[in-house]
Amino acid sequence: MLETIKKYWSYQRKMKFLENQYNWFNYKYFSFKLPKISLTLETEGKFKGRFSQAVDLDGKRLIPVAIRIDEQVFNDYKLFRDTLVHEMVHFYDSIKNPLPKKEFDKAKMYRDKAIEAITEEETEHWFMLAREILNKDGGHTHTFKSICHELNEEFSELSLRIKADEAKL
Repeated sequence: MLETIKKYWSYQRKMKFLENQYNWFNYKYFSFKLPKISLTLETEGKFKGRFSQAVDLDGKRLIPVAIRIDEQVFNDYKLFRDTLVHEMVHFYDSIKNPLPKKEFDKAKMYRDKAIEAITEEETEHWFMLAREILNKDGGHTHTFKSICHELNEEFSELSLRIKADEAKL
């Protein structure tokens, strides 16, 4: 029971810290241009951070859903900061640089073909094509890279990267 209570309070402290840092970074790096978004902690360790969006093919839009940060990055403030800001850049890019409507039309066509497909392989093929359109370059668009570069240049404490093993942009 005591261990459960400790985990709960550790989680609560991390969530409060995450929310406070999101607000601070939104002010410092984005001049409060980002709206509120769901912030969550992950424990699986598959990724350091992730910005996720819901797809509305009929409305032709991507809807920002959450920024997820893995608990492991809390052990190193620089890694935590760079990871959170990296995900915030994805969020900012999704607002500043929305996917063109014609891309949604193409993705919707692929989705419809997937629904009509007879075999599982065909279905996966068409869904994969739709996902590729909606998530070009893993979300690391030209605009995303430019924003990271600008932030790195303006704020010497930042070391934003596309992937953890790449050099600073």
